Amino acid sequence: MTILHTMRMFIGLILTAILVLPGCSSEPQTPEEVLQAFFAALERQEYAKAGELAEPHTRAFLDLVGQMAEVQRVTGQVLDLPEGSVELAGSLVRSGELEVVIPVRRQGRIENIHLVQEEGRWRVKLPESFF
Repeated sequence: MTILHTMRMFIGLILTAILVLPGCSSEPQTPEEVLQAFFAALERQEYAKAGELAEPHTRAFLDLVGQMAEVQRVTGQVLDLPEGSVELAGSLVRSGELEVVIPVRRQGRIENIHLVQEEGRWRVKLPESFF
């Protein structure tokens, strides 16, 4: 094998990686994937991770919840933190080009969760009933 042949193979591998790897992103892409990842993070009490999947107002709320969780962990004082599992309860409904609504079941009730597109990514926008 010549050096030129080895370099061509190496360049080919790099080009393949550049073209293929962006499609292998582990970040959720669809509104349903974003919503499922968001609630999975909440269930694990990973509020910062959930905040990465949220729009600014929801992210601010989750920052506060995360601080409350840290106070609870440090002091042992029991605080009223949001909890409870959430499951998808229906199909996505478009509410415009940059917003969708997905019904979820939480604590025996059906609630509509909005997702909005920000900079090309879907972000969760929790209703006030969650706060």
